[in-house]
Amino acid sequence: YCTQVYERVSFLLEEKFRVTREDLQLFYSTYNWPYNIKMFMARSQELQAARKKDLEMVLEGRQENLTRKLQDTERRVEKLFELGALSPLEVQGMVKRITAIREALEEAETEAENIEEQESLLGMEITDNMSKIRETKASLEPIEKLWMNVREYLELAHYWSTGKQRLGR
Repeated sequence: YCTQVYERVSFLLEEKFRVTREDLQLFYSTYNWPYNIKMFMARSQELQAARKKDLEMVLEGRQENLTRKLQDTERRVEKLFELGALSPLEVQGMVKRITAIREALEEAETEAENIEEQESLLGMEITDNMSKIRETKASLEPIEKLWMNVREYLELAHYWSTGKQRLGR
């Protein structure tokens, strides 16, 4: 294309065609178009590479944050195994802790899915957060069942004891 433009402009100039300034500018722009496009493409690739690097750094920060949260949640689950008292207030406190841990794990699962999707889009190595979340959920499950049953028993025992008192009066 550039060769054709060059040949035609050369022909016009050889034939003493009076070319206006606007036409010369148009010829110049047309003739330099491939070079300009290469420069724009190179700059675009540089900008995209820089943006990708920025996004990777942000994603790495999110991954580190998620890792810290998962470690904290795992420690909280381990502490549940150390605690244990059957007073109604303490049982309610345990149930609240377990519920908070369960919610934190759900949030972590959502964040892990988002991180995995973004890692895939950026062509990064996929981090396996889901196995750690599953492990933590599996370790939480028996203690959760235990404390939910204890809470249910205490609620029913209270209901039964107050129901008997009413019947006896």
